[in-house]
Amino acid sequence: MLPSQRKISESQATEIDLAEKSGIRLNAAFELMDNEEQITNIFWADAQMIMDYGQFGDVVTFDTTYKLNSAHRPFASFVGFNHHRETVIFGATLMYDETADSFVWLFRRFLETM
Repeated sequence: MLPSQRKISESQATEIDLAEKSGIRLNAAFELMDNEEQITNIFWADAQMIMDYGQFGDVVTFDTTYKLNSAHRPFASFVGFNHHRETVIFGATLMYDETADSFVWLFRRFLETM
């Protein structure tokens, strides 16, 4: 970056700190800020979810709860059951829209992550 582009606001610094604590790489955090605060699709899975998928991922359900949040965005989760028949979450997503491209993106991220 040029020296003139190296200055960030306090709110941007806070966003970068939160992203770093969430495991998002620094360049990805800057990329998020450069998109004029318009996030399209978000998928997340932590280490425990990935380990649970490795043990209990034989059967996975994909459940969508459409437009019940304040932004009217589809929320979806990848869920399974452990050997005690308890619900295990393998991943979750907040999608921008319900287009085929969004679902293709989501399923690819899920497979790459797991």
